Amino acid sequence: MPNSKVLIIDDEVLFNEKLTDLLKANGFEVEQSYDSENGLIKAEGSHYQLIIIATLLPPLDGFFVLEKLRKQSDTPVVMLCHSHCDKKRLIGYQKGADDFLVKSLSLEEMLVRIQTLIRRTLGNPFTQSEIVESNGLMLQKRGQLVVYAGQKIILTPIQFRLLWTLVESSKKVLSKPYLYQTVLDRAFKPYDRTLDMHLSRIRKKLVGIGMSASCLKTVHGKGYRFF
Repeated sequence: MPNSKVLIIDDEVLFNEKLTDLLKANGFEVEQSYDSENGLIKAEGSHYQLIIIATLLPPLDGFFVLEKLRKQSDTPVVMLCHSHCDKKRLIGYQKGADDFLVKSLSLEEMLVRIQTLIRRTLGNPFTQSEIVESNGLMLQKRGQLVVYAGQKIILTPIQFRLLWTLVESSKKVLSKPYLYQTVLDRAFKPYDRTLDMHLSRIRKKLVGIGMSASCLKTVHGKGYRFF
């Protein structure tokens, strides 16, 4: 995790500087941008382990930046917002965000959340297997490759980890608390829809390459199952 490269795109200069100083003090390499256009240029021109994007940005909002990035990259993205807003969180997860941070959080808590996300991405979170397969779907750890009937899909690191966990336990029902702890590295809360949003995006991508919508099944009151 030390020397991980992070890009912060936020037009609030003071907050941007404070977060940058904190990350640098904890071994991160940080680049900054204060508007969406410059941020996109930097994001497209270099490799980062994490990109942090404010929801409100000039001249185009952070969701536009996120949507553009997701068309070409699976780099983990954390969105910054001023307050808890379920609608914004929903939009963010639908567009491929990996996490949301409210600016009222302490910087120390933000640091822990950022470290956790990067650790999940860079670590060895799965089994020792390099490939898992089920019902014609193949996942390869190297390059986070997902293939079905010769077609590939791009998943974010968390989406890949989630699908890997489900495919590896094909036909078994995995509970929400288990998936929250194993994949999202946090405790399950009844009104948290983060997992649901990630699964919805995965299902949509799998259907897009010809798989049945029922390949990811919600078992009400119990959890989720791949086939």
